[in-house]
Amino acid sequence: MKGNQPLTYQAAQALLSGTDTEYADHMSIDEDRGHGRNERRTLRVARCDDSLFPGARQVFRLRRDTGGLDGIRTSKEIIHGIVSLNADLASPHHLNA
Repeated sequence: MKGNQPLTYQAAQALLSGTDTEYADHMSIDEDRGHGRNERRTLRVARCDDSLFPGARQVFRLRRDTGGLDGIRTSKEIIHGIVSLNADLASPHHLNA
């Protein structure tokens, strides 16, 4: 999701706001180590409907934390997206892969 849809972006942020413990059942965490860096991807999902975007069934927030092999985080990136598949077909783990 990009900034060219500000109302949709704000609605997605509102659906996914809160702490990680609130999304424990709707979250996937993946850690990767290689190519001289560590990367941690945390993906949380929430159900949505056509009022957010035509054909939308889920909205997700992906947070990428990257850093050196020493464990010190050097960057953080958060992106939001929309999926047309429901949770039965696209679980948080599936989307994070």
